[in-house]
Amino acid sequence: MKIAINKKIVKGPWGGGNQILRMLVNYFQSNDIDITYSLSEDVDVILMMDVRDGSCCFPISSIRNHKAKVVHRINDTGAHRENDQKRTKLILEANSIADETIFISEWVKGFYEKNGFSKKSFVIDNAANRDLFKPSSRIRKEVEPLSIVTHHWSDNPSKGYDIYKSIDNFCKENSKLANFKFIGRECCHKHFSSSCDKIRAKPYKEIPKYLNNTDLYISASLFEAGGCHIVEGMACGLIPIVRKGGGGTEDYSEGFGFVFNDVNEIFNIIHSLHKDYSLYRKMKMKVESEYTYTSNEMCKKYLDIIRL
Repeated sequence: MKIAINKKIVKGPWGGGNQILRMLVNYFQSNDIDITYSLSEDVDVILMMDVRDGSCCFPISSIRNHKAKVVHRINDTGAHRENDQKRTKLILEANSIADETIFISEWVKGFYEKNGFSKKSFVIDNAANRDLFKPSSRIRKEVEPLSIVTHHWSDNPSKGYDIYKSIDNFCKENSKLANFKFIGRECCHKHFSSSCDKIRAKPYKEIPKYLNNTDLYISASLFEAGGCHIVEGMACGLIPIVRKGGGGTEDYSEGFGFVFNDVNEIFNIIHSLHKDYSLYRKMKMKVESEYTYTSNEMCKKYLDIIRL
């Protein structure tokens, strides 16, 4: 089998979709599938990872009359870009040539159904590479402050920087309760004061060692289609705290952590978990033992649909 993917892997720190693509390509190749980033006559399947011609290896128009099966992975809505209706329309128009459609969360599927999508489809949640992202042997002592972390590669305000700044300020004023770390590209650091514990973006394989030294993973993002950051945190055994209206992050973290509406609720969560050590341990052990979803499981689901 030969699969043409219309988006190439980007080297260096990049968004979650790039890591998902890397995992898919590695898995497909380990299953003796040829991968190409150009559209030739001998291609059996076309995997659409993007629909913007400026970001793709070959234009969407070139796919329309190709004989290959078309599988469309939808990982964007435009909702986090001031409700970009043009992006939503572009994705729906491109989807008209797809034989199979994969959404990366139930939230994304629901979003498109509200915008007129009515075809048969599948939902495959994003996953982390569990060879890299896994719980450490670290155990926080009862008297120690809770360590909170998040990581983003985009400086889009919808990622929740206003919330992160408030958490950072709270932690500085309540250092015995908690501390806050932000990992991300330098363009994201501008949102924080010079005293914030900012860590520059790291290669994918290095991120787990920073997550493994923390306790809580915070995602203040709005309208996340999926959000690899939250699954990477949970894969490391961190208790997730996600924002109401976070989209796919709510889907992924359901049953494992907390959902908040405003910063005061986050502060209350921090107080509760620090005061009640047994609750903290119980919740952390639940994430470590029950959140077992792997990138191999995710990739197999893609391959099963491709082979339909």
